[in-house]
Amino acid sequence: MFRIPRWARARKAPALPARTDRPTVDPVSRAARYAVAESIAGRYPTVAREREPPWAPLVELAGPVFTAEAITVHLRLTWREVEALAADHSLLALTTADRATVYPSFQVVGRRLIPGLGQVLRALATGVDDPWAWLTWLRATPPARDGQLPRRSRLDQLLGGDIDEVTAAAHHTAHAWTS
Repeated sequence: MFRIPRWARARKAPALPARTDRPTVDPVSRAARYAVAESIAGRYPTVAREREPPWAPLVELAGPVFTAEAITVHLRLTWREVEALAADHSLLALTTADRATVYPSFQVVGRRLIPGLGQVLRALATGVDDPWAWLTWLRATPPARDGQLPRRSRLDQLLGGDIDEVTAAAHHTAHAWTS
């Protein structure tokens, strides 16, 4: 009988960290990082000051995000269901520079997706296939009309129940993006 030598046997993989249903958040805020950089630059003039990377505003717009594993736990869905929601443009999925997929937590209220978000994302997808552009559009505040109060962001309008108005604006924007 052939025996596998001890050195060739499979080793146990290290245990994975416990699952969490919280969004993944950078524990060190941007303000804290810049404060440390300013402090170092003040003491050591030869140290170059940290500059904000060009993609930093987009990261701020996304806010806290769910990882793929965390959103399945939080929404109580399987991975295939989350993939189907993202492919159907019912769930905003962002691909980072290191090719990781993250899901902004603003689109989840409680354990449900914001009503109407899928309609809006599908409308925007007819114009441009860029989830980062959709994110910017959702979080931007449209200009106020003459004599009206300052407008709310489209995301706030969705949260307020103005689904038809936001969907119409998404169709208009998608048309403008294609022309």
